[in-house]
Amino acid sequence: MWWPWKPRKKYDVVEYWNNRENPNSKNPNERNTQLHIDYVKSNIDEQDKILDFGPGVGRILPAYYRKNKITGYDISSKYKERLLKAAENEKIDLELVIETKKITKFVFGDANFDCCVSISVLLHQPPEQIANVMCELARIGRKVIIISWYDPTKSYDRIGDKRDETKFSFNHNYQEICKNNNLEIISWDYNDKAKQTYFLYENM
Repeated sequence: MWWPWKPRKKYDVVEYWNNRENPNSKNPNERNTQLHIDYVKSNIDEQDKILDFGPGVGRILPAYYRKNKITGYDISSKYKERLLKAAENEKIDLELVIETKKITKFVFGDANFDCCVSISVLLHQPPEQIANVMCELARIGRKVIIISWYDPTKSYDRIGDKRDETKFSFNHNYQEICKNNNLEIISWDYNDKAKQTYFLYENM
């Protein structure tokens, strides 16, 4: 079932991020951000080699240890300077890889990273791409850390802001996606108030 309001413009994930002025909301919830940072930090080790999928302006960089080697993987260069400046301020070793077209196969080898991290990014992946993205993250990382908006009480697949048709997000059933693609959920937590799921998964 679809959300009653339907966007007039076809959704293009690359164009979306190239045109969005801020990768986060205008009034980001600082408490949620700290919860995100704490969750990531509690699930990584100091020596881990990490892929940050969709790092944006570096909101989650404080979660990483200075000994971590971080690769940022993004589809837009719009926030590049802000991200690199944030990494410099946090004294984080960050390499940024930018793919300016729709990603079907990630450019990294199997198990290239100890961990892949994606925070508030998967909800913007369209339904026809989400399973592939999640499988690719599990292919290149030994484990995957996800935080994403998810409302299990809703049956629709797509929502949009009636005031701004460029804002797209999708209510993916991550548990079902993992089940259907031989991905094993290691841990699962749900914040009902924020409608956010926190989970780790890996290849079976």
